[in-house]
Amino acid sequence: MVVRLRQGNKAANSAKDHISILPEALEQLPDDFYDPDGVLMSEKIMLRTDSAGATREC
Repeated sequence: MVVRLRQGNKAANSAKDHISILPEALEQLPDDFYDPDGVLMSEKIMLRTDSAGATREC
């Protein structure tokens, strides 16, 4: 699980927040998900977000 603390006056989560934290979340997957070169082997990974996960980045 990845958590990023933000300023108290920051607006609700946005698509930009979710996109920026995705690489950190993927880095926490077990080594079995990566080949010897460090390339992610899985074609599909399920992500769960809060309601802001339904927002779109334009």
